[in-house]
Amino acid sequence: MTLLISTKRRKVALITNIIAPYRIPAFNKVSELAPFDFDVYFMAENESNREWKVYKEKIRFNYKVLKGLHFVSKNERMIHINFGLTYYLTKKNYDLIAIGGWNQPCSYEAFLWAKLRRKKVLFFGESTLRDKRADNSIYEKIKQFLVKHSDGFIPAGNAAKEYYKYLGAPDEKIFIAPFCADHHFFYNEYLRLKPLREEIKKKKGYQAITILYSGRFVWYKGIPYLLEAYNRLQKEIDDIALILLGDGPEKKKYEDYVKNNNLKNVFFEGFIQQESLPEYYIASDIFVLPSLSETWGLVINEAMAFGLPVISTDAAGASYDLVKNGINGFVVKAGDSKELYTALKILCENPDLRIRMGENSLGIIKEYTPENWAKKFIFAINKILEN
Repeated sequence: MTLLISTKRRKVALITNIIAPYRIPAFNKVSELAPFDFDVYFMAENESNREWKVYKEKIRFNYKVLKGLHFVSKNERMIHINFGLTYYLTKKNYDLIAIGGWNQPCSYEAFLWAKLRRKKVLFFGESTLRDKRADNSIYEKIKQFLVKHSDGFIPAGNAAKEYYKYLGAPDEKIFIAPFCADHHFFYNEYLRLKPLREEIKKKKGYQAITILYSGRFVWYKGIPYLLEAYNRLQKEIDDIALILLGDGPEKKKYEDYVKNNNLKNVFFEGFIQQESLPEYYIASDIFVLPSLSETWGLVINEAMAFGLPVISTDAAGASYDLVKNGINGFVVKAGDSKELYTALKILCENPDLRIRMGENSLGIIKEYTPENWAKKFIFAINKILEN
């Protein structure tokens, strides 16, 4: 009897929220390297609380933006009510569905379709035990149910892996794919702009030691603790500046704090698109992410690609993988402005330490590339399809 081996190419669908600029290079690499057909379904092009450009011209993978309704929930999360996903999944008859996140109707629709059709299903993402934005026991039970009946999981790092394990995922079904920014873009910009660093710094009017924050102006980013630390620091160290990139509902509160406390050299630069970020990174000496809740913190990847020492909190998922305490920065307790002040003072007073830690950042972040994320993602897909 002759054994017939199927050579039919497998089909994989990935479901995620929006066309985020940092996802495009990674998805391009999956499409380029994967031994299976790969389609991406976006719930929306963008979200009303995001100001990212949509770089469609950079997309090299098959994708579709689903039609739908979109609104912001009370806890500042975007909700997408989409139409047509079941039709597209059925039409293509995918072998595996990869779902990004837990909190969208589309996610549950895709999960249900996979179970009814006896197809493989996995979840990928950055959620951690420290994420304080959705502390709901019923919601956790739903996640535990989804985990119990899924075939695999692709967390962004070790903090996300621990969360999947907490929800009941067995080790053998978990495959870490290191979360990445567009590393090549940021690192190449670092090399290009490095000789111009002092010129750029002077042009922008920044002081000798520049502290940088980049992110939304919302409560869980912990910006008030950074302002408190800076308030104390500027009384002891001359020639420092604080650069705040971003926008959001709490911006006026932060501006009022700066004015009422007579803080000097605080620059509110607004939201900056990806192509303009490099000048701010190259002009900076220290990067700070003071978050109270942060599933990952992709700005840490970007800052490290510019050779910056990083101060982050123990609430940020990236801190568990990227920030080596005392090696390329410091991990401080979330919501503790005193610890943040101490870490900032050490770096401000020690230029040689800043340089050494920045060099260590470059060494650590070089593996966090779209290619490596794609390879890990493809490996996980192949292993799950084999079982």
